[in-house]
Amino acid sequence: MDATPTPQSTTAPHSKRLGYFVTGAVGLVLSAIYLFLSRDYSFGEMDQPGARVWPTVVGLMMIVSSGFVLWEGWRMSPDETFEMPSGPGAKRVVLMIVLMVAYFASMEFLGQLLSSFLFCVFFMRLVSPLTWPKLIGASLGISLGLYLIFVVLLKIPMPKGLL
Repeated sequence: MDATPTPQSTTAPHSKRLGYFVTGAVGLVLSAIYLFLSRDYSFGEMDQPGARVWPTVVGLMMIVSSGFVLWEGWRMSPDETFEMPSGPGAKRVVLMIVLMVAYFASMEFLGQLLSSFLFCVFFMRLVSPLTWPKLIGASLGISLGLYLIFVVLLKIPMPKGLL
C-alpha cells in the first residue's frame, strides 16, 4: 500500500455577511452598466417591441435580485462565516474566473466557435483528468453543440471572429 500523502485542499473562514454585501453590490454595478450600455437601442412599439426591451427586463430583474441579496446580508448575523478555498484551491478558482473573463473578452475577435473551443480546452484541463485527445474531442463537441443550438437552431447572431 502506498503511504504517499495526498495534498489536502485547505479552506479559510470568511464573513458571510460581507460576501452577501459584495455580491449584491457587484450585481448592482453590473446591472447598471448593462442598462447603460443598452441605452442606444430602441424600445420599439407596443405591437413590435424593440431591441431594448429584453436588456431592460434582465437589467431590472438583476437590480431587484441584487437588492434582495443586500437585504439578506443586512438581516444576517455578522458572525456567520463560510469556507473558501485557500492555497491551491484558491488558485484554481482564480484561474476559472480568469478563463471566463478571457472567454467573453476574446469572443468578438476570435468568434464564438473558436473562443468556446479554447475555453473548454483550458477549463477541462484545469478541472478534469481527461487525456488530451479526449479533452480536445469533448471541447470540439461542446463548442459545435453551442454553435448549433444558438446560431443554427435559435438563430442568435454570434460573433464570427477569425473564421
